[in-house]
Amino acid sequence: MASWFPLRETRLRLELLHRVLGALWARRAGMTASAMAFDFFLAVVPILGVAGWAMSKLVRFDVRATGVLSDAFRVAPEQVQALFERHLNRHSNGSIAPLVLLGSVWLAATALQTVMNVFEQWPGAQCRSWAKKRLMSVSFVFGFVLVICLAGVVTVLSAGGPTFLLDQIQSDTLNRGWLEFEAALQGGLLFTTILLVLLLSAFFRWGVRRPGLARRVLPGATLSVMLGMSLSYVLAVYSSRLAMYSAYYGGLGAVAVLMVWLWLMSACILLGAELNAQLERPADPPVDSLDSSGPPPKTDEIVLVRAASSSSALGAKSDATENAASQDALSPPTSGAV
Repeated sequence: MASWFPLRETRLRLELLHRVLGALWARRAGMTASAMAFDFFLAVVPILGVAGWAMSKLVRFDVRATGVLSDAFRVAPEQVQALFERHLNRHSNGSIAPLVLLGSVWLAATALQTVMNVFEQWPGAQCRSWAKKRLMSVSFVFGFVLVICLAGVVTVLSAGGPTFLLDQIQSDTLNRGWLEFEAALQGGLLFTTILLVLLLSAFFRWGVRRPGLARRVLPGATLSVMLGMSLSYVLAVYSSRLAMYSAYYGGLGAVAVLMVWLWLMSACILLGAELNAQLERPADPPVDSLDSSGPPPKTDEIVLVRAASSSSALGAKSDATENAASQDALSPPTSGAV
């Protein structure tokens, strides 16, 4: 009996996986992920520039430090890391116009609003107005920029501060301080992962409205982040050792890898959202709303149906008995009786 429970748990998980994958296939998640990847591609470059500018204003370190901090994206492919580093450094050593900041946030909010429009197609989801979705998407964009800035600030401060980091860059030697910075970089990556899980959980919770359901956000957010990091590592190994994007695409090899990476991240977001949708169930009604003065309505109907069936059965039995008695009375006597 003890071995039956693991088998049952495995069967339930396989059924859940089958429902999730079937729902994604029915809703054409591949095409949706392609649209999301294109929107994210338009938004990721200006947002990285804004994040690099904000990071430099918070910590006030040299522009070369962002090149080291780009190792926080080490789970991404090498081409994506180089692209991130270049655009993180774009506004780090200067000022940024408010119009550029607002335009970057607005473009990224368009990408997130596209995701919210996809979420509103789930069963039981309620549609929101355009203004409300735009306001929420802008808030989540600022949250994403804040996550990048906090990850960089925590990494630099935990390694000894911006002055220590600049000394290590200028010395260009592998000493104890640099090893401490590597340890701090690993801690910053863990901190970034936790912040991304929390931010994605908030996006799953408030990005779609499904009344009457017990909402589940943490399983899908955790699955999206962890699976996204794993796929990023696999893509990084593949693009650096097996693929030949530079030979086929030339200078656009980094763009091709970035588009593939964004498509995988978008698919992970859709997978996490669908997992939450399958785990959500109708909420139990409150106890006060139940009428305790009498039995449920369906009970009376069941009793009436059973009584009617019993009376019809008794009537049929009595009719059969009367017919048999009348036939015995009308039949002639046999010779044995005489």
